[in-house]
Amino acid sequence: MPPLYSINGLQFICNYIIGYNAMPVHIKRIIIDSLKPRETTILDLSKALCEVKGVDEVDITVTEVDVKTETIKLVVRGSDIAYEELAKVMNEHGTTIRSVDEINVSRAKVIAPPK
Repeated sequence: MPPLYSINGLQFICNYIIGYNAMPVHIKRIIIDSLKPRETTILDLSKALCEVKGVDEVDITVTEVDVKTETIKLVVRGSDIAYEELAKVMNEHGTTIRSVDEINVSRAKVIAPPK
């Protein structure tokens, strides 16, 4: 049975092609609904998230402001986003993931070496 991955309640299976080598699945884009303290700036958070392995681009939009917190929408793009590391960095900045609203994954293409 292929490995089962869970991303904040969303589950997907890394599919294998029968008769071929396993092709890993890479997270290319993820949209996250999140809550952060007002003291954490979106500039600091976005810079920290861009340091995560596989992340090329981070967009953050503030969607709601309360006295102590801000609700934000993050759009993270990259070649192979390390979700666990992304969640860890967010947690270190006091940011909680409320939901993963969209995700885009793709299979890595395995290129055979030239003969």
